[in-house]
Amino acid sequence: MVKSVKELFPIIDDYAELIIVKELEELKAPVNIEQIVKNYGIQVYKESMEENQSGAIVINDNASGMIINKDDSLSRQRFTMAHELGHFISYKLQNKTGEIIEFRDGTSSLGTNLEEIFANKFAASILIPKTLLVSLIGSMEVNIEELSNIFEVSQQSLEFRIKNLL
Repeated sequence: MVKSVKELFPIIDDYAELIIVKELEELKAPVNIEQIVKNYGIQVYKESMEENQSGAIVINDNASGMIINKDDSLSRQRFTMAHELGHFISYKLQNKTGEIIEFRDGTSSLGTNLEEIFANKFAASILIPKTLLVSLIGSMEVNIEELSNIFEVSQQSLEFRIKNLL
């Protein structure tokens, strides 16, 4: 059992890749994040949300669901879905119980809350697996735009991921 989200940071990349292989049976880009989420039994609802909100997850002992802002770009929706899955994984690994509600909004990326930092790092790790990224960078000449298209993520997310791996 994990006592704190801090204990999860060293294993994020390996754990994310393990989830991909377990849930999708292969490590390839783009990662089908919606299928992984559904495999965990999380219901996904795409709805219009307030302008500064990208998504939310409700986690409880019986059922879980997430809302994704349907007005956001596809890459933002994918990142939000992965981010909310990160909260789900974190809470399950810490054996938290009861009902938990998390919103992804403008404060989620400020880097001030450990749960939010974990969820962001998890999202980057599962959408842009380290093994695939290193392989693609090493095997061919690609630029940020091409790589972001391969992984179906924003260029900004990809740039942060590369920076955090160096």
